[in-house]
Amino acid sequence: MRVAVIADIHGNIHALEAALHDAEAKAVDEIVIAGDTVNILPGSKACWERVTGLGCPVLRGNHEHYLYTCGTPAAPPEWTQARFKGLWWLREQFSDAEVEAMRALPLTYALPGLLVTHAAPHNLFATVEEDTPAERLRELFGGVAEPLIVRGHN
Repeated sequence: MRVAVIADIHGNIHALEAALHDAEAKAVDEIVIAGDTVNILPGSKACWERVTGLGCPVLRGNHEHYLYTCGTPAAPPEWTQARFKGLWWLREQFSDAEVEAMRALPLTYALPGLLVTHAAPHNLFATVEEDTPAERLRELFGGVAEPLIVRGHN
């Protein structure tokens, strides 16, 4: 089975279309969107509409979290500062139903032998680098049964 995992689109509709075109040219069997479809770029709404119209699995990333947290009691107080105006603008681009759909997105998608996640199965913000200690990797990915994990985020 050939799977295309597309992550960290960040509102770049042109890059998304190029990645989808490449997946089509390679005749993949399945596409999975691994989070961060949106960002404070003007193309975020178009990217959201495009990926949700594909009928493929779409996962939640940290940028979806930022969007659905914006304007709620869970939002950090500093988000009212001028430097976060882009986030408030982004929130205005989406209906409440779309924002709730983002909140409901799963954190993982599993296929036989493969787990796809944005950052980690239970952590939207986890950073993994080449020198991440094994103990930290066990914290983030312990209990994952699949032998292969594909992630985005960083």
